[in-house]
Amino acid sequence: MDPITDLFQTLRVEGVVHARLEATAPWGLKREANVAEGPAEGSAHSASSPFHFAHFGMISRGNCWLSVEGIPEALPLVGGDCFLLAPGSSYTLRDNPRTRPRSFCEVAPRREASQVIQYGGGGTPTTIVSGWFRFDPMSVKPLTRLLPSLILVRADRAQSLALNTTLSLLASEMAEQAPGSELVVNRLADVLFIQCLRAHIASRSEPCKSGWLRAVFDPQVGVALKSM
Repeated sequence: MDPITDLFQTLRVEGVVHARLEATAPWGLKREANVAEGPAEGSAHSASSPFHFAHFGMISRGNCWLSVEGIPEALPLVGGDCFLLAPGSSYTLRDNPRTRPRSFCEVAPRREASQVIQYGGGGTPTTIVSGWFRFDPMSVKPLTRLLPSLILVRADRAQSLALNTTLSLLASEMAEQAPGSELVVNRLADVLFIQCLRAHIASRSEPCKSGWLRAVFDPQVGVALKSM
């Protein structure tokens, strides 16, 4: 068993909230780390701590800008780009860095069954397939130590093929409900989370050069971890 497999077998994903954002310019949505969002208001999950959620998304149409607390510059996202934000992250998605954002809570569907968020001023469209992983409280602490605030997988990166395939399947299940769709979505989300981490590790980006991820890929320490 490799260390990544060992890690994921100790984590407990309690559930997945999934949605499709259909936005038209101008639009902007923000999520503060100290405000719970994701599930519909009044649902059984809405009382969960926001620090138990990790947000994922794929730009399936159009483009947008992503701002993450702790990262100085806003990041441009285009079709096919995927991102994963660690639990407790504050971030903003919008059509333009100058657009004033509203809270996700203000525009999220009020009905538990609704999976489409429509928002914006009627201009250029952008579609984002997104969702929130809800973790067992005991899993959050090791996750925050392991994950950087943002994992960004660009569409032109070799490792993004499997990730985009999984997200496309997820989008299809969300768009056309069929018997067993909820189960399929949850299983795909598990796979998606692992693929995000694998793509991030394969990129050997700066956050991989410190902490636990650095240990996994150290020529000596990594071998020892795998043996253990």
